[in-house]
Amino acid sequence: MIALSTIADMRAEAIFPHFEEIRQVMESGSVITMDNGVKTLALVASQKDEYRKAIFPYLLDHLKTCRPKEVPQHAEKTLPAVTTGNKSDFIRVLEKRLGRHDCLPDGPVEESHQNC
Repeated sequence: MIALSTIADMRAEAIFPHFEEIRQVMESGSVITMDNGVKTLALVASQKDEYRKAIFPYLLDHLKTCRPKEVPQHAEKTLPAVTTGNKSDFIRVLEKRLGRHDCLPDGPVEESHQNC
């Protein structure tokens, strides 16, 4: 997985068809496998909207359920896949993990930060 993470942005078209296989390996692999799997998938997702639409929901679900000590590192590794279109979902997941439910907006996330 480390090797894939080093070439993911340059070879996204070759890696993307193996998304499900990578996901399965991540879920049954070591902590190092998971860390580099998140990085790999985020870099692949950053290359095309098609890839992002398929991969980003998985990365968000992972952030919702990973161990608390992994949230900062995995959030950082997910950043390449974050766009203006999915930024509010990303922020919402992180705020929930921080326990800042009072800051969660009914509208756009940017509005919520005025009260936090």
